[in-house]
Amino acid sequence: GEALKHALGIIDIEQQKVDGNDTYFPIVLGCPWSSLSTITSPALGEFGHGQISSGATSIALSNPNRYPHFYRTIPSDALQAQGIIEFAKEFNWTKLSVIYVNDAYGVYLS
Repeated sequence: GEALKHALGIIDIEQQKVDGNDTYFPIVLGCPWSSLSTITSPALGEFGHGQISSGATSIALSNPNRYPHFYRTIPSDALQAQGIIEFAKEFNWTKLSVIYVNDAYGVYLS
């Protein structure tokens, strides 16, 4: 709901003609990886295009000041991290080891 609402908000139906062409794509189906989306989303935004991703889940991409033109179809890692915490609580685990990739996905999930 919210992603669609914001995506539609950046589209001005009256100004879809660019350089005399009736075809304009204001939203680009972007990278499915967080590490790439942190690069492509700002670049697309500079040209007035939004990016929607089906797999980029980094919490960093939820920052509307850094990524105002980024949208996703799945929740961020904040929900996944909360699930891991609840799972550990269920089994009364007090210590966990985390192995992660040092990129936009792994750092924020850990």
